[in-house]
Amino acid sequence: MRIENLRSDKNGNLARVTATVIWEDCDRPTQEIYFETTEAFAQGLSCNPHTFVSACIMPAMHHGESRISIRCAEICPELRNGLITAMSWIRQWYGSERKLVQI
Repeated sequence: MRIENLRSDKNGNLARVTATVIWEDCDRPTQEIYFETTEAFAQGLSCNPHTFVSACIMPAMHHGESRISIRCAEICPELRNGLITAMSWIRQWYGSERKLVQI
């Protein structure tokens, strides 16, 4: 899975950060995922790549993606370790045969 084209938009009183998700190992269409809020809370919205990696890691694991990649930024080592731990717990709790997604 590749996460690309991060961007911020404003439409009327709504603020949105969006990324394009491209599936590599499963037959799923390219998707636009986003986080959106009203203007009153827009100052708290940022186009942080870590947000999109966190949002995509479990669907990537569920659908058998071998990796998740985002080229616009380095992934924080603590976040990476936390996501690996979360995937490991999911495998242990649910007995999943799915492999951990390489970050």
